[in-house]
Amino acid sequence: MARPRNNIARLAAEIRIRIAELLDDGATHDAIRADDQVAAACKAAGVELHGSSFLAYQASAEFAEFRERRRQWRDDSERDRMAAAMINAEGGLRDMADVAAYELMRKAMDQIKHGELGSQDLAHLGKVLKDSVSRDWQKERALLLAKIAELSATITRLSQSKESGIDSNRVADKLDEALGLKR
Repeated sequence: MARPRNNIARLAAEIRIRIAELLDDGATHDAIRADDQVAAACKAAGVELHGSSFLAYQASAEFAEFRERRRQWRDDSERDRMAAAMINAEGGLRDMADVAAYELMRKAMDQIKHGELGSQDLAHLGKVLKDSVSRDWQKERALLLAKIAELSATITRLSQSKESGIDSNRVADKLDEALGLKR
């Protein structure tokens, strides 16, 4: 039966993952040994982590796989954050639609250049894109106008309220939250 090559391999998977995180984050061997979870697991398993244990683990396939998966997760997360920021930015969806329309028109121009499309096809494509962007903008405008009307009604109701003790700062904060302006 094959035996583990080092003391880290003798620890539970969750502790090995914790060690891999710490190593990948640049923690020193002493800092890893002093980590509460790692120290408790080493004591329970009756193992001591030497410098050679860390070096062997860093050369292992398990650590290489951990680093690759963590790098992939970071890359995926960054792409998701960037996409969310673009979508949530003021005019973000409209800007993305404009970029997509531009790219489609550019590709259509290439196809005309190579004789795959005629100029009438390009004119039709341009009209379809323009109408689509216009409809999307009209929908967005209608939603914003409805939100403004709702907020105006709330302001009117609150300003006409005869209740004493209305905190105008609190009202302003709630309006900022509703408009997405509060950070």
